Amino acid sequence: MKQQKVELGESTATVKELTVRDVRNIMSNMKEVFSSDEIQMQDIITDKLDSILELASDVVSFSDGRTLLDLTFSEIELLIPVILEVNQSFFGQMAALGIIPVPQLEQGAPSE
Repeated sequence: MKQQKVELGESTATVKELTVRDVRNIMSNMKEVFSSDEIQMQDIITDKLDSILELASDVVSFSDGRTLLDLTFSEIELLIPVILEVNQSFFGQMAALGIIPVPQLEQGAPSE
């Protein structure tokens, strides 16, 4: 399993590669999160954010016990390219199936 560490100030985030079990859990939970035919951004922010962050917690853990809710947006920006890189096989398969657009890795994204 691939994983990569990202320094976030005094904390270290560990981004891990998704397992098949993780993906199955995410897909199951996504049905609940996005069960409505019409999801508005306001609904996502107010009603669904905790569920979405819980799904993402399968991928990222923190050395100091923080959660994704404790991060600033600039810290999240540091994590996104690493999540895409570590899970490149998963996102590539999803793109090949036409489920998501092909993810673009940023040039200079940290690698291990």
